[in-house]
Amino acid sequence: MRLLGRHFVLFAAVAAALGVAACGGDGGNGGGSEEQYVRALCNAFATFDRELTELINDEGASDEGSDVAERYAELFSELVDDLSRIRPPSSVREYHEVLTAELRRAAEALERGDFESAFEDESPFTKLPEETNNRLREVARNVEECQGLGLFGE
Repeated sequence: MRLLGRHFVLFAAVAAALGVAACGGDGGNGGGSEEQYVRALCNAFATFDRELTELINDEGASDEGSDVAERYAELFSELVDDLSRIRPPSSVREYHEVLTAELRRAAEALERGDFESAFEDESPFTKLPEETNNRLREVARNVEECQGLGLFGE
């Protein structure tokens, strides 16, 4: 499969992760309020989204080669590192840890050049309680960094 086709698959997989990623709770990098957590989460995903879009739009990135796979792997590793630094509140800690672990597994698969297995598993966030998602969606509506990301199914 040409890497250009993989761009779309990868982008779709990340978009799905973005849709459920906001399953977390609160507290930017140091724990705290839900607003701090949502803000930190949105900052991490906004950076990832911007860099992924740049890679997708890079005309040279449509060629076959390990260099492009390495660039994808780097983006995912950076996202995982950013997410790992966020300390969510106890109410959403488990969801945040699962999200980080899933994305870490995807980054490791990408590092091996294995696009297909990077996103083969169903997201663990499909079981996020609706009440939690709704609460975080309300918080995100008032956080500038979240506008346009659609992290909470907005």
